[in-house]
Amino acid sequence: MDIYEIGEVHVSTNGGNAWIPLAQFSETSAGWQEEEIDLTPYLGHVVRLGWYYGLFSLDTVARPGWLIDDVSVTVTNVPTGTVLVTNNLFQANFTLSGPVSRTGQGVSLLLTNAPLGEYTVTFGPVAFYNTPAAQTNTLDSTNTLVLSGQYTFADANSNGMSDAWEMLYFGSLTPGRTPVTDTDRDGVPDLAEFMAGTDPTNATSFLSLLKPVSLSNHAVRLFWPAAVGHGYRVLGSTNAANWDPLTDWIRASVTNTSTTVSGLTNSSSYWFKLEVRP
Repeated sequence: MDIYEIGEVHVSTNGGNAWIPLAQFSETSAGWQEEEIDLTPYLGHVVRLGWYYGLFSLDTVARPGWLIDDVSVTVTNVPTGTVLVTNNLFQANFTLSGPVSRTGQGVSLLLTNAPLGEYTVTFGPVAFYNTPAAQTNTLDSTNTLVLSGQYTFADANSNGMSDAWEMLYFGSLTPGRTPVTDTDRDGVPDLAEFMAGTDPTNATSFLSLLKPVSLSNHAVRLFWPAAVGHGYRVLGSTNAANWDPLTDWIRASVTNTSTTVSGLTNSSSYWFKLEVRP
């Protein structure tokens, strides 16, 4: 009268918020049965293991359920190395597969304690750019394996802007459109608008910092309209001549982006500017 009776082993890498099935058992054993499950893909991470038992039956007879005993986790002295994935676009996304698999976005992903073996990185498409080819190489020692991709674009008129981007906004490729051409006359050259992801035909679309908000302890909250996926960094100066980075690079996940800059001096004036990378 049993419809099903199963036992499953799961692993969680985020404190039990989500569970990944590792193995399933659906047959009754005549006694204790030893099982071994490979956790190598999760090496270097804090994980939780979970056991799940399910029974659906039309019979009311009691069942012994799933009995578990003598659970142990063994880590062998297997040599590991480092895998570094890099590319030239903050907008990029990519997938690393091999003895361990990861997804990433932005310009880099560093994977330490990686098991030795063959790894492949596959890059995702980015608008107006040519996607790098997938790369495969072998991590065969404790050294660092670097897998690097370079996004490119066609540029028939050699002005630093993607031909596909120019065709979308201007409908043509002309030799007269140079890196300093400002089609919408908003004070921002078309090349800068290409880099920032703004509209070069709309004079209200350009990258700029909005009015800052002063906070306590010489801190300031800065806001700007962002292009999702682009990278931004805030620079500061007390004389508008010498500029220093005040933040690390920030990859925008929403169109309204902000950051807090702290540790400013008691200078009577402070200037900020925004740096962007596509």
